[in-house]
Amino acid sequence: MITFKKGFTLICVALIYFIISVFIHELGHGIAGKILGMGQLVIAVWPGFEIFPEMGALNHIKHWPGRAVAVVSFIPEVKSLSVDIHREFNSYIIKPILNIKHSSVLYDQNRVAVVLLMGSGTTYLISLLCTIFLWLCSPVGILKKVCVFGAFMFYDLLCYSIFPVFFDLRHLIFIGGKLPEPVIALAQLGMPSEISVTLIVIVCCTQAYFIKRLLSKE
Repeated sequence: MITFKKGFTLICVALIYFIISVFIHELGHGIAGKILGMGQLVIAVWPGFEIFPEMGALNHIKHWPGRAVAVVSFIPEVKSLSVDIHREFNSYIIKPILNIKHSSVLYDQNRVAVVLLMGSGTTYLISLLCTIFLWLCSPVGILKKVCVFGAFMFYDLLCYSIFPVFFDLRHLIFIGGKLPEPVIALAQLGMPSEISVTLIVIVCCTQAYFIKRLLSKE
């Protein structure tokens, strides 16, 4: 029988797990975008609070997008002021300069697709590494619990592909992203949606079965 204390603990653990997985997901988008030169990374969480690179209210997004939990955006680098010395009058002249870096990167669908894919891609990579570690090293204690939690992080990839595609729901049913990010990204990279969804379901279900077998042996 589940007592109130156990139930409350379970809810707290699930909430913390969810927050960590969302942060990893958004960080995956952010790191990929930063590497590909998309601009200055900004990570914000509901209902519009910036957590990176600074803490505080988000100014450049006036309306929070639906029931999204977190948002990653990129701001092109801007050089705002240039100071010159006018020798004839020995004075300083401040020239405001808007120097936005125009680059084909922003319009390169393949690179945008990679950034889109690396949200769920990052959580799945962690899931895969934790699963392999469980299999090869058989950790115990706290390390084992951490690895088990990490191994099941493939839920992010699976939910982002299943609920928006088949049920027209957000990736966490009531909250989260509305669009099937990994499916859209793979389609932009040339993989048909039917194939990508099928492969994602097969891979995630196979991994879930493998994790279950690993845990049942102990």
